Amino acid sequence: MKKFLTIPNPCHENWDQMTPAEKGRFCKVCSKKVYDLTDLSTPEVENLFEEKGENICIRIKPSQNFLPLRKKQTFKFSPYKLAMSAIIASSLTLSTEAFSQSLTPSNQDKIDVTNTDQFVTIKGQIECSYDQDKVDFKHMRVTLITLDQVYSTFTQEDGKYSMKVPKNIIGEKNIIRVFPNEISIDTFSRTYTFSKQDIYKTNIKFENIIAVIGEPILFERDSMKFIYKGEPINSNQEQELIIINQETGCWGVKDDLHFEYFWGETAKILSDNKFEEFIILYELNQL
Repeated sequence: MKKFLTIPNPCHENWDQMTPAEKGRFCKVCSKKVYDLTDLSTPEVENLFEEKGENICIRIKPSQNFLPLRKKQTFKFSPYKLAMSAIIASSLTLSTEAFSQSLTPSNQDKIDVTNTDQFVTIKGQIECSYDQDKVDFKHMRVTLITLDQVYSTFTQEDGKYSMKVPKNIIGEKNIIRVFPNEISIDTFSRTYTFSKQDIYKTNIKFENIIAVIGEPILFERDSMKFIYKGEPINSNQEQELIIINQETGCWGVKDDLHFEYFWGETAKILSDNKFEEFIILYELNQL
């Protein structure tokens, strides 16, 4: 069985200010070596974890987020051990508020798509904390996340966006996740929280995070809760939605599905404090 690698909660230490060391750098803040995985192949990453185990700090790039790794030893999934030290290209401040959107889809009123009074429009603009003249804002994907569905739109050339969503999904706090234009920006997606008062006109500072570090989270299918259409999947749905490669041991989802990982406070808020980590499966036609 393969596991997937991610670092869900990075902090803000500056890579350039760390002391160079073999295969990485040394962080004086946490008194720990940080292994640089950004130039390693997948087999080299697997060998590093086989040799060093779980209790290390690593640096990864966007293309390595959710990297599938062959299981060579037992890793303990422990989100409470995340003594994170994050690494970014330069010092920057991330605005990561606590998420508090509580959704119970079964209690939501049915939406009449012919009644425009049941819909509201969310407008906003993406700005960047780095040289905006060098950034192509067009086609950055902006998504409003709920437990059972995502609502998506794309930015215009100036970073502005607008999307119409059902009025009854707007909560006291609302989660928006922004995905970069992968053609022009090699960076991670970012998640933001807006109150009910602020959600209708949002200005988002998109941080250019080209690498993050921290103690790794490696999860496999058996340890992960999957949510589909607002509810945990049962064994029959699991066989239909989750694909296992018997030869490689790697798991994935059907071609017409997309998954998003949520952990810690984000997961507890989206699930109304029912789960501390899970993956939500969305149909691609929602995006």
